[in-house]
Amino acid sequence: MIRRILERNVFENLGLKLGIPARATQHQSSNPELERRYASLMLERGQKPDHKVLTQLAKEVGLEVRQVQRWLRKQGGGHRLTRMDKFCESGWRFVCYTLLWSYGFLVTVNKPWFWNTTNCFTDYSRQGVDNDIWWYYTVSAGFYWSLFLTQFFDVKRKDFWLMFTHHVVTIGLLVFSLTASFTRIGSLILVLHDTADGPLEFAKMANYAQRFKLCDLVFSVFVILWIVTRICIYPLHILRSTLFELANEIGIWPAYYLFNGLLCSLFIMHIVWTYYIVKIALKAVSTKEEIKDSRSSSEDGDEDETSKSD
Repeated sequence: MIRRILERNVFENLGLKLGIPARATQHQSSNPELERRYASLMLERGQKPDHKVLTQLAKEVGLEVRQVQRWLRKQGGGHRLTRMDKFCESGWRFVCYTLLWSYGFLVTVNKPWFWNTTNCFTDYSRQGVDNDIWWYYTVSAGFYWSLFLTQFFDVKRKDFWLMFTHHVVTIGLLVFSLTASFTRIGSLILVLHDTADGPLEFAKMANYAQRFKLCDLVFSVFVILWIVTRICIYPLHILRSTLFELANEIGIWPAYYLFNGLLCSLFIMHIVWTYYIVKIALKAVSTKEEIKDSRSSSEDGDEDETSKSD
């Protein structure tokens, strides 16, 4: 409910002020004549028409073949997400990631385990869950559950199943670390992962608004933050702590392997996404083109001409 209110009343109005076409104007209007002739063809042939038939159909209704193909994709795929849809989605995520990271950083920066991860497991049996950390976990879990449930309706990308796995692993880690009293190391993992997500969503918003210089600048910040937090700090400090400090302080038992297995699978996903990110960055530098997310599924209609973004 909060997301819909913000998207409709804040981000959509902001998008309009930035020159992004409204949702209603970006979808192709219905064409009764095309619908009638296409339905007649389907009855005659019993299968989708080939390119030759599409050419003839386009000539009969006075459209280009590309317009007919676009109409068919819309019929088969339902509502096609527009640039405004994606701008609003990124705006919502930007707000959530920024607020989560800000709160998480404020409540963990003064904790004894923030700079010394050994303290995450010291006096393990007597550790409780601080009230502020409990709220951080609860709100974060709610947000990731919402991402998990809405990913089937949001922008579809080539890494859909990788993202699906990521959400499952993240929720699993949240639940496991809370029930196993690993909230100290868990809070550090949450803060670390939220660091780069906010700038990424802001870069997407700038891209959808066709503010490409701003997009390139913010995307550069994102790349630096991503590599520092997820490729350097995460394995060198977090994984080192859970693999070795945890074993030294508490010992090894079956849950040790489950916990570290989930964390290592998370790092593997980081490496895969880093490949995409580096690919985008190198292409942008070499071709001087605006950033385009190589994970994105192809868009149709005016999206191809007006937005090169993800």
